[in-house]
Amino acid sequence: MSQLRAKQSRTSRPTVDPRQAAGRVGPAPPTQSTTEVLELTSTLQTTLEVDKLIELFAREVRRHIEVDGVAYDDPDGHAHIKVGEQALHRASYDIVVDGDALGSCASTGSTPSPPTS
Repeated sequence: MSQLRAKQSRTSRPTVDPRQAAGRVGPAPPTQSTTEVLELTSTLQTTLEVDKLIELFAREVRRHIEVDGVAYDDPDGHAHIKVGEQALHRASYDIVVDGDALGSCASTGSTPSPPTS
């Protein structure tokens, strides 16, 4: 009898949390930023040539933020690639993947970049 009660109590538990809002249960639909990241990733995977890759990246960046130029420096300091015009204000970012330094990327513009949070 006690086994039957235990079995009944397990099956009587709801399979969906009752605090969950009514409606569709499942993953949320992709947001616009998720879609944009996927598009950027697809675009950047079309070439292995660093010059072409930086040109593609600069074009995609310009679709979303106002920049005059983009520059890339490899980690050894042998390659410096510039796309567009260099301007007064500059924001630089180190590119690190799994602890490996892959260089740095900078964007320049006539107005300062907004601060990031």
